[in-house]
Amino acid sequence: MAKKTVAEEESKDSLTDNGPTKKSKKSGYRPIKRSEYYFLRSEEMVLCEIYIPSEISYVFIAKMGERGLMEFLDSNEHKLINQRRYYNQVVTCDALENHIIFLSKTLKENKIPVPPHFDNPEVPPEKELSDNVLPHKSEFGLLKKLAAEVQEVSENAEKLAENVKCNKEFKQILIRLLRLFYTATGRRNLVFDIRKEDEEAGPRGSQSVNVYGGIIHRDKMLSMEILLMRCCHGNYILHVDELTEPITDMDDTSRKCIFLIFFQGSRTEQKVIAVAKAYRAQIYKADESKIQCEKLLSECNEYISETERILIAKTNHLRNVLQSVAPNICRWYMQILKMKAIYHTLNLFNIESSEKVMIARCWVPKRNLQEIYYVLGDTMAEHKSTGKPIIRQLEITEDPPTYFLLNKFTQAYQNIIDAYGIAAYQELNPMPYTVITFPFLFAIMFGDCGHGTIMALFAIFMVTCEKSLERKNIDNEMWQIIFSGRYVILLMGLFSMYTGIIYNDLFSLKVTVFPSAWRIHYNRSTVSENAHLQLNPDVDFRGTPYLFGIDPIWKIF
Repeated sequence: MAKKTVAEEESKDSLTDNGPTKKSKKSGYRPIKRSEYYFLRSEEMVLCEIYIPSEISYVFIAKMGERGLMEFLDSNEHKLINQRRYYNQVVTCDALENHIIFLSKTLKENKIPVPPHFDNPEVPPEKELSDNVLPHKSEFGLLKKLAAEVQEVSENAEKLAENVKCNKEFKQILIRLLRLFYTATGRRNLVFDIRKEDEEAGPRGSQSVNVYGGIIHRDKMLSMEILLMRCCHGNYILHVDELTEPITDMDDTSRKCIFLIFFQGSRTEQKVIAVAKAYRAQIYKADESKIQCEKLLSECNEYISETERILIAKTNHLRNVLQSVAPNICRWYMQILKMKAIYHTLNLFNIESSEKVMIARCWVPKRNLQEIYYVLGDTMAEHKSTGKPIIRQLEITEDPPTYFLLNKFTQAYQNIIDAYGIAAYQELNPMPYTVITFPFLFAIMFGDCGHGTIMALFAIFMVTCEKSLERKNIDNEMWQIIFSGRYVILLMGLFSMYTGIIYNDLFSLKVTVFPSAWRIHYNRSTVSENAHLQLNPDVDFRGTPYLFGIDPIWKIF
């Protein structure tokens, strides 16, 4: 391929596509430069090959990433992802990103506010990902340490909370069981009656009584009872009671109930456990002795109080760690995404055999080619890299990408055009015309001065306070769509005010600003008695039209 250096391109800067830029002495005609009508067509692109010293490649790509002027091509298509030079760095960034996601989720669960990060953070140095850097000297090392600590404390707290929940459920079961042993009326022990029946039945009935209790949703209780009847053939005693106290703060006691089941035999025990698991009921084995149940209840109360005390301490420690993480998590997340993007880009480059130079192929807007050359030279000078910056322009053998030079005003209109299709390279861009036609056509259909004023005022508020609103970083898709189209809404509102005045429409009502050009001679009785009335232009018309817009007389009929 034919190659041209930047120096060769500089010699052509005095010429445009239409010839010399100086005026012709004969006709006074000055050819139009491409830069003067850049908004009508996409930018002129050039295909370049950039030679970047390996020691400055990270910093150079970080600088160019902030400018967003280059589209890099993959020079390693034949290589697998894991065969590329910076694969391990990308994996490390993925792991750090997962830590950030985990911490963000934990912050949200613990209702700890995360202050937004207003500034654009700088890309961290490349050594931040090195394993040799001590955690207290590296921000990302500190992030790993904090994430591991939060995960450990969270897991321990979850286990303790689950243990407390299980013991509270067991406590409720023991309380119901003790009520059954001796009721307030002094009835005899239920288990004693079962034992007496076993003794009367002889040696075959000398098996011990098993007592199980559990908690289940009330909707499932009836079907579970039917299944128990079919599986165990009624060889059990079942007692069901309502759950009056919530086990945890999130429990809905109105939808749960407690059941106690008494039976004999190991086979029946297996069936009871299987049925309870099938209905996802929490089941616990109790004791048939009243004294033993009272002892278990006392131990359960002691364990609950001790575990809750430890759980409170763990929760407080977790909140302290999370509060130290919250101010930095947004900045860390943005920095990790930038590092990940840089290493993804570096994986696209070719590396010379000496591994001292990286070769990048990229598309660049022609107007920014000199800027990239200077950035590369400044970066090499900062890091005391030997040699001169080399940027070679290659012969274009494929369709260049479409790149429009946009600002915050034209970006929204370009998004509307791109929704229907992106223009081909150097194709005429309809965006400049859409700036007027889109809001004006909307106003022709909308045409209400009152509602248009509300739209315009709302858009003016967003435009005036756009910096503070951007800093809030509102995570709402509908708001982001409205805010990104604030300039479109502004023109839609202004044009709607204009067409609303023409239509003489204010909140769907007529407005008499100027005297009507018509005289009305009808009274109320004439209007009520006649279904069809007309105005005679020869008699009722004053001879001069209404000053502006639609005459309010036409809103009467």
